[in-house]
Amino acid sequence: DELVRSAIDYLEMNGGKQPAGTLPETELRVFSWLGIPMYDADFGWGKPLAMHRAVEERGGIVYLMDGLSGGVRILVSAEAAVLNDFQRQLYAII
Repeated sequence: DELVRSAIDYLEMNGGKQPAGTLPETELRVFSWLGIPMYDADFGWGKPLAMHRAVEERGGIVYLMDGLSGGVRILVSAEAAVLNDFQRQLYAII
């Protein structure tokens, strides 16, 4: 009961928003960048070999991107403790 009241108080004080950069351990957010012409950029020294976010400080985030040779590149930001389970489940469905 005290924990629930504390959580409600926190949400009321912060306008109902969760702390920035946090996801429950059981949540996974997937962003599809498929079809975005990232590799068409030329900065003067040729096409890039890789394009992704410079920093990802949150766990539980997955980006799907076009691969260089027509495949799909998957960038995963996850806590080390859940990464092995994520990998096992991913390979089970592909």
